[in-house]
Amino acid sequence: MPYEIAKDPLRSTARDQTGFAPKGARIDGVTGSDLELDPYTRIEIVQDGTIEVLPIGNADGVWVPFGTKPAGYIVPYIVRAVKAGSTAHFITLDF
Repeated sequence: MPYEIAKDPLRSTARDQTGFAPKGARIDGVTGSDLELDPYTRIEIVQDGTIEVLPIGNADGVWVPFGTKPAGYIVPYIVRAVKAGSTAHFITLDF
């Protein structure tokens, strides 16, 4: 899953994601295969669990594991994929 510029909503901005996101979705854990995100997004945990993400600047396969995180935790990356087996329930903050 290489980086795709068309999926990056902030490709022509200074990457400032302040304020409220105009849309989003709830994801209750990731099972089966890795979850590719389109558009790339920010993530906030809404139910405790583990999460492993692929930031937009990382090469394929260079995942960032966070272990168990509590509700309210915001992943400090713009994310292009969430690894299968992540148990956290989260919402996407789609800018």
